[in-house]
Amino acid sequence: MLKKYFIIFSIFIISCNTTNNDGEIQAKIDDAVNEAIESNSPSSTTTTTTSSTTTTSTTIYDSTCIDYANGLINIWDNLQTELVNIFEVYSDLGNGTISYSEGANELFEINIRYKKYVEEVKLMTPNPTSTKFHTKLLQSFDYIIESNTISVQALDELDADLLQRGTSLVVVASETLEEAIELLPEGTIYGLRNSCD
Repeated sequence: MLKKYFIIFSIFIISCNTTNNDGEIQAKIDDAVNEAIESNSPSSTTTTTTSSTTTTSTTIYDSTCIDYANGLINIWDNLQTELVNIFEVYSDLGNGTISYSEGANELFEINIRYKKYVEEVKLMTPNPTSTKFHTKLLQSFDYIIESNTISVQALDELDADLLQRGTSLVVVASETLEEAIELLPEGTIYGLRNSCD
């Protein structure tokens, strides 16, 4: 915009200059006008497009189902590892290879990691056909966390009855997890992902 005013101002100065003859003035005015028009007009480009028709077949997947299944697959190994660790602690306690205090500490640490993974699962959104599985899965996780909490307390207090409750609850958690897995297509989380179309 400023350039346009400058050009018009230049034209005015040029036209007021008495030393130029009328032909020179007109030529300078024409040049200035042409320059102004060129610099302020939009450029245009001609594009030729050739198109061909291609028919493709697309399978539409339920993105919620795939996201949910992939999320579980990404965290599943961590959850399974912690479950194995829990049973190893109980086995080591039964064999006398670790003290009650060591067992309590290990279960406490496992519980912290396990809760972190469970929170990630709770943030996942299952598709409608996976809701029952998801609910059952979370129920088993809650049992495991509660079992660990009870068992840590039992081991710290050397309370055999309380430890029995904790180990009983982990058995219930394990059974509930098996029930949840039975709800999955093919009985695996990979089957869940495969059924997402």
